[in-house]
Amino acid sequence: GAAALYLEHLPGSTPAQVAAALLAGATAGTITNVGTGSPNLLLFTGFIVVPTAQTITFSSTPPDPAFVGGSYTLVATASSGLTVTFTSSTPATCTVVDATASFVAAGTCTLAADQTGNGTYAGAAQDTQSMTVVRRSQAITVTSVLPPSAVVTRTFTLAATGGASGQPVIFATQTPLICTTTGANGTTLTLTAAGACSVAVTQAGTTTYAPAPSQTLSITVLTAAQATSTLRSAVVASTLTPDLRRALTAKLDDALKALADGKTKAACSALADFANQVRAQRGKAIPQVTADAWLAEVAFIRTGAGC
Repeated sequence: GAAALYLEHLPGSTPAQVAAALLAGATAGTITNVGTGSPNLLLFTGFIVVPTAQTITFSSTPPDPAFVGGSYTLVATASSGLTVTFTSSTPATCTVVDATASFVAAGTCTLAADQTGNGTYAGAAQDTQSMTVVRRSQAITVTSVLPPSAVVTRTFTLAATGGASGQPVIFATQTPLICTTTGANGTTLTLTAAGACSVAVTQAGTTTYAPAPSQTLSITVLTAAQATSTLRSAVVASTLTPDLRRALTAKLDDALKALADGKTKAACSALADFANQVRAQRGKAIPQVTADAWLAEVAFIRTGAGC
């Protein structure tokens, strides 16, 4: 009967808690002639009272956003003043030690504050708070520059700086029939056939960092004939004297005709004559910067033509 009375006021108590409470509330040493081995305790139920209700309130504000690898100090108070305990109901996302929550993976983190109560105060209704845990962002900065177009067989070194995750930046061709990426992390780009070359730039994530947004590098790959035609357009648009302009374009026209006829040797000879004329006028009738650019381009064209 005393146990039932105790449970009426403190429902949810375990048998051990009920037994301990009744023993602690009994009056000792008031019974005579109890015999050997008796605890000499007189059952007393006056200590069983209706416990006072209490509430718990979180007063700490979760971080927004909450990042994987971060932590958060929990603060909650019970109206009784009794100590509050904290737990996580999503340990795969966040864990709790004492009053510190640690974010271990992306997802939803749910934290709870509890106070079980005692003989005076009833256990409080649990207070909870939830937050979304995310990985930190990172970005790629491409530092190498590709021209809009280039002749087949040319190679370029690709370079980029990545985010704070420490993962390497990866270059991978999306058009393997037009261009290839080789070397460590694909940093060497080789143009293998005419067409549109596309290279994806990516960086993987980690537990703490999300993958970086991917980028795309593009370049149009030209045949030797297409590159020669582009060079001819540049010569025509230049401010050279009419006679020099005609002489240079004539050599390029010879090269274009030979390339169209499949006469590699004749094309290579015409391109070499063009280079010699440019070299002879470099820094004179042809500005040095312009001459250097044309000489570099004709060298690439000769390689693409198989000279």
